[in-house]
Amino acid sequence: MRGDDLYQLPADLQPVPAEKPFDVKRRLSPYNISGDIKYKWAPKWMDVAEGSWAATPHTYLAFSGRTEYGDNSRVPFHLTTTDFLESDRLLVELMGAFHSVSTPIDIGGFGTFDGVLTKAFWNPHIEGQFSGEHMRAWDVDWGRGTGKAVIENNYADITDGVFFGHYPGSRIDTAGRYSLGYPRKDHGREIDARINVQRWPLVELRHAFYMDLWPVDGLGSAELHLYGEYERPDGFGSLRIDNGSAWEESFDYATADLRFEHAGVRVDGIELHKSTGIVRGAAFADWHSETYSFNADGQRIPVESIDNSGQSSCMSSSTTVLRWTMSLLSATGVRSTIGPRSAMVRGSTSGCNRSSRARPVGVSAKLRTAATMRSNSRARRAPAFMTTGVPSTVRSGRLWGRSPAGRRLPAEATS
Repeated sequence: MRGDDLYQLPADLQPVPAEKPFDVKRRLSPYNISGDIKYKWAPKWMDVAEGSWAATPHTYLAFSGRTEYGDNSRVPFHLTTTDFLESDRLLVELMGAFHSVSTPIDIGGFGTFDGVLTKAFWNPHIEGQFSGEHMRAWDVDWGRGTGKAVIENNYADITDGVFFGHYPGSRIDTAGRYSLGYPRKDHGREIDARINVQRWPLVELRHAFYMDLWPVDGLGSAELHLYGEYERPDGFGSLRIDNGSAWEESFDYATADLRFEHAGVRVDGIELHKSTGIVRGAAFADWHSETYSFNADGQRIPVESIDNSGQSSCMSSSTTVLRWTMSLLSATGVRSTIGPRSAMVRGSTSGCNRSSRARPVGVSAKLRTAATMRSNSRARRAPAFMTTGVPSTVRSGRLWGRSPAGRRLPAEATS
């Protein structure tokens, strides 16, 4: 078999199923390898001729160049892979042979990388361009991705990174520095990146953060600059959710400004729109003390637009709007469990048809609350409000955890 036969990916190629559970200590060696390598050596260096190649069942590597037996190297290469995870494990084991300790990461998909390796094999500097399909990370298929990368000191500096999701119009653009492992031994920043998200299904974003059971859906768009730690970043940005729903109550769209402060995140200038009505508010979630507070003011919300209004009386519809206001605020990202004793609520109907059924025509409501979040490293909880009314008791719903039933994209999504 010639190397050219392995260079192109089949047009109908499908991704290798994800490894579940992922075992970071799993080794694939010894590998089944074929190849054709032409080289010559001298006392201080080794030359590899163009046209040299090596391949495993999932990874094809064409390479050439010169190395001083691992030091002062310059090796142009082309990588084609049908499984990014196998290729990553192979790289980790090769680096281990040069006494460079690294661990594989849970990724997937297939694609190519064209680049140049310089410096030492055990402390390389790699520059190149990547392109992939069905690129998987955090158990989510992020679709097609392209970009440029500079890899050194366990960092990947990404420029022109673009990912196109399976939902029409969904896209993520990113540029910045990402650590290839954390926490870092040198205590350096784990992330310093700008991320632009356009119309990405929240169902996939929730799954990436173990939030399948958080009942908020829609199309999320955001512009973010995050830096510091992956789990407690600093930064700022903006958020928009279109065609959204929260706790079975739909809304047209919601917008907010975000400020990440390591200790927590401030959600400022919240505006949630439903029909001709609007809910305005602000929130702060403190990750250290596991508490949050928010306030909200809902006005001019037509009762007939409320999905779960009940509409039996002015009072029941007024309290329904309070429930909806509280649940929609959670759609902005506040992760918590609240109790009714912690909330101060004022609400009133703005008008009633004085018919025998006393059908309300509009509702306004105000709400201010502070609450405590109950959480641990792998499981958190969020409010799951009753169908109508502000409840005398609040049922808690799981927030963090994988959904055994899987995930569903919006109906317009394509494969």
